[in-house]
Amino acid sequence: MLYLLGGSPRVGKSTIAKQFLSEAGIPYFGLDYLKMGLARGLPEYGVDPNGGDLAIAKQLWPVVKGMAVTYIENGEDCLLEGTYLLPEYVAELHEEFGDSIRSCFMGYCEINTSEKVRNLREYGAASGELDWTSNDDDEARQRVEFLKSFSVYVKTECDKYGLMYFESSSDHQDSMATVLRFLGK
Repeated sequence: MLYLLGGSPRVGKSTIAKQFLSEAGIPYFGLDYLKMGLARGLPEYGVDPNGGDLAIAKQLWPVVKGMAVTYIENGEDCLLEGTYLLPEYVAELHEEFGDSIRSCFMGYCEINTSEKVRNLREYGAASGELDWTSNDDDEARQRVEFLKSFSVYVKTECDKYGLMYFESSSDHQDSMATVLRFLGK
């Protein structure tokens, strides 16, 4: 079975992938590593790590699709996770391979921006990650607003293609547990 987990940045996809490995024993591959591998190893491919998630997704898709098809053809279980899995691409795989795939997306369309900034800072402090979430409040709020708009895009596309979308705004931990149960059924 090929498992696909996409959605907004900073929603918990990598955390879920690690838990899925721990609980189900199914390995995962984070598409951030593919992005950085291509950016650093094949600069002529033109992947700009700061080029925007939709542009990067379009660049990565031929390689990601090739990986997905190979996992399916070889009967290998794996979870591919990342922001660069777009609903339109996942729908294409579902159409082609049906029951060989289980997929879902996550986002946070409905959360209060200041609350999300607070949540990200708390998680970053607990995990030792200090990045843009520790920047000034205005910048952090602007970035979260952008990420919320990406969540709206993902949710709209999931609705369009009939794919599962999980909103994590109200109870993030419960949402993550629900996604784990969905993937593991």
